[in-house]
Amino acid sequence: MAQARRTPPRQHDFVDDNEMAVEETCRQANPCENGGSCTVVDGKVRCECPEGFTGENCAEVDMCVNNACAKNSTCRNGPSGTYVCECKENTVGTYCEFTCPEDQCFGNGVCIMRDDGRIGCNCNPGMTGRRCEKEINECDQKHCQYAVECIDKFDDYECVCEEGWFGKDCDRPCQDVYGSCRTWKREGQCEIPRESTEFFEVNCPVSCEKCIPRNDTNTQFVDRLPAILLPLSWILGVWEAEVKGTV
Repeated sequence: MAQARRTPPRQHDFVDDNEMAVEETCRQANPCENGGSCTVVDGKVRCECPEGFTGENCAEVDMCVNNACAKNSTCRNGPSGTYVCECKENTVGTYCEFTCPEDQCFGNGVCIMRDDGRIGCNCNPGMTGRRCEKEINECDQKHCQYAVECIDKFDDYECVCEEGWFGKDCDRPCQDVYGSCRTWKREGQCEIPRESTEFFEVNCPVSCEKCIPRNDTNTQFVDRLPAILLPLSWILGVWEAEVKGTV
């Protein structure tokens, strides 16, 4: 008996339902106003606006059609039927109608139109003057509090602090926060002092009496914990042991 011949499956062109819906939107309810043409691009509705109109739905009047912006500048539509002119480099003014002299601004300053209608400069940090021709002396602003000297740098300054003070403005007193500046009164035992104590990322000198070793065998030097562990010394029991002289 002859076998029934199988018919291969019918091939169909696949059409995205969403894209079909978008095309239907263009046909039945054209969202484009003022004679705009509705098109479908990448599955999304787009409006191609006629001359004189702009915006997503061509609902806005294109104010840049007849603009007064100077040549080589760019016109941008603004709110409420206005437009602005974006000037190219070295041109200023409402319509970019003025050209800045080549040597107008020093120190990479930016040429601008001032409120009084004159050409001026926006200076970079550290510079000042009508043409950015002067370097600012930061020391004139008297940042340093307890300092013996202020060193002016470009857009910066350095304070040389008096003894016992530190910080960017020499406004913080040095503190022996780890208790390294301690004179032991008990005979035969003393602490090995550190040369400096770290506090707020700087080293402050320790101005205290140092232990003076004697030539007998009864003198005992006590090594302190690492600085990072000293605030926890009372928990570790080391502080009590040192005070009692048992270390």
